[in-house]
Parts: sequence; structure tokens; C-alpha cells
Amino acid sequence: MTRALLTIAAVACLSGWLAHLEQAQGQRPMVSNWVRTADGWEPSGVLRVESRPATKDPLHPLLVASFQLGASLFALLAFPSRKPVAERSCPRVQRVRVTRRVVRAREVLLDA
Repeated sequence: MTRALLTIAAVACLSGWLAHLEQAQGQRPMVSNWVRTADGWEPSGVLRVESRPATKDPLHPLLVASFQLGASLFALLAFPSRKPVAERSCPRVQRVRVTRRVVRAREVLLDA
């Protein structure tokens, strides 16, 4: 359990560090006035920056989360486990108990 938690924490720290490095590289100022485009290298003044209007997200994040929760609950209810956890035990222990019962029953039958 501890090993799994440490692994998860290490992966989370590493991904956060990498995300920070990616953002830091994106914030460096451009030294050159030339930009690489699909047509080749062109001066940066040739490019037009078109601003897009702010669009609203079509789905609210809480709506998506509620769908995920509903699907999870549906899957848990639709496919229950075969035996409750309290009834599960080691098969070897059950075999020993059955064997002792059979032996006792044989002794009773043989004595009679």
C-alpha cells in the first residue's frame, strides 16, 4: 500500500515538474523576427493574428461529473460481486472443514 502511494506521489510530482518546464519554455521571448510556417520561413510581420471570440463550453463540468458518477453507480449495481466479502474465505480452509465433517459422519455411520 505504501509503495503504491509513493509511486502515485512520484508520478504526480514528475508530471507537475514537466508541466512547469513546458510552460516556462513557452514564455521565452522571440529573438528572431522570422517565423517558421507551412510555406517556409517568413517574417513575423506577414502573419495576421486573428482573435477568436470567447466561446462558452457546451457542457458544464459538474454535468459531466454527474454523468460519470451515474455510470459508475449503474455499473456497480448492474454487475454485483458473486459472493459478499464476508462469505469469501480461503478455499483450503473450507476443504479442511468439509473433510472433518465427512470423517465424523463416517465414524458415526461405522459405529452404528
